[in-house]
Amino acid sequence: VDCGAYVDLSKDGKVAFLSVQSLSVIPGGTRPGSRPISEPGVEVIDVRNPSMPLLTQVYPVLSEGGVHTSRSHVYPNGNEYLFSVANGFGIEITQVNRIGGVPAITPVVRKDIDEVHDMFLANDALTGKTYMYVAAGFETGFYVYDVTTPAQPQLLAEWDLTPECADDWYAHTVDTTIANGRRYVTIDAEIFNNGPQSAAEIALGCGNISGNADKPGPLWIVDATDFSQLGPAQDLGADNVPALKAASEAALVTTWLNPAGRAGGNLRFSPHNQQVVGNKIYLSNYHGGVYVLDATAAFQGQDVRPSEVGFYVPSSTPNRPLYQPTSQPIIPFFGTFGGNRPQFWDAIFYKGSVLAADWHGGFYSFQECRRTSRRSSIPCP
Repeated sequence: VDCGAYVDLSKDGKVAFLSVQSLSVIPGGTRPGSRPISEPGVEVIDVRNPSMPLLTQVYPVLSEGGVHTSRSHVYPNGNEYLFSVANGFGIEITQVNRIGGVPAITPVVRKDIDEVHDMFLANDALTGKTYMYVAAGFETGFYVYDVTTPAQPQLLAEWDLTPECADDWYAHTVDTTIANGRRYVTIDAEIFNNGPQSAAEIALGCGNISGNADKPGPLWIVDATDFSQLGPAQDLGADNVPALKAASEAALVTTWLNPAGRAGGNLRFSPHNQQVVGNKIYLSNYHGGVYVLDATAAFQGQDVRPSEVGFYVPSSTPNRPLYQPTSQPIIPFFGTFGGNRPQFWDAIFYKGSVLAADWHGGFYSFQECRRTSRRSSIPCP
């Protein structure tokens, strides 16, 4: 509840940036043996000596509950910036400096956006510019900003399949890749039960549950080669709903759903974090496990659902129970997970392995294999 929410490393591996959240008005207490949480924002940690990490700066960020995600990004000119989600407000952009080798961040600009959950930064091979892709929770699907000049973010495009609905799909994580001379964006929806939809939303066809807990969780692949074709972009205020919906539908290449078509439930069988590497997508799916998806056809512009070339769903009793606070916080988010095993939060590809974190099972390192050994140097057992 009051936690480090996300950690990112500088490109040279010498600095860690810890996002700090405080989601409760009345904190739930500190776990025995841990230090008290600092002010919600970003902690800058010098990790040049990995055996003795040093906290060099606590950077407070005006927000509603702290910072969910911070991502370091190095520009082609070598300058490094940190992009941080200021919950409820938008994105805080800071510059990373090394004063006498000691890391620190200094403010550049605050970009106001109604709702933000995650973002992805890319130096674009097609245009030479730097773009920020923003997964915007309930607000929309994703935004695209030109942040070539970090102090002057320029909104370029927006994508949303259901702009008429305020609380149906929750855009969670976003990634992008360039394949065959075209730019593709992957965006998934986290699935949960936030209670019944309003009568007005139901009348618009927005479903029966806020968070779409009664539907399978999607991962969409969108052709974003021409930003002008995605839809009229507006990050604050009302959208041109018909035009945005039509453009978003036209840009959609294909959709992945879990093989069983199983409803997501309340943060149960739900997409969470995703990463594109080549033609593959690595996806954590909470209780649904870890998926490796082959999106080769989709990244050629074909409406072909990515296929599962690997998955893992461990089964056993929980061996890592979540800490139960002495007093319940105002927003008991993490207490809703119970003891499901697995509960995969993240899965990333790194140096030929898939590294995954299961809240109740611990840390896993996987390798992909094939049943036909002559096609791979890593045959399946």
